[in-house]
Amino acid sequence: MRNGQRRFEQEALRLRAIVPAAMLGRIAHFGSTASGHGGQAIIDMLVEVPSLQRVHDTIDPILERHGYEYFWRPSWRDNMTPEYT
Repeated sequence: MRNGQRRFEQEALRLRAIVPAAMLGRIAHFGSTASGHGGQAIIDMLVEVPSLQRVHDTIDPILERHGYEYFWRPSWRDNMTPEYT
């Protein structure tokens, strides 16, 4: 098993252990580490959630208590470009 795949699986297990099951759907590995290009410091993951508002209100505080950094990125609306806040 490649190092990137192993790190993804460990992180997915960690997320499932700290976030209630009803708040998480699928967790997918993508990006360069998923395609076998090792040596990357960051594992790219997509996590299916019920809604972005649920992430903001409920999941974010859980993640922050466990050392994750979180930023809110609003979606496109009212012809405004999304910005990191």
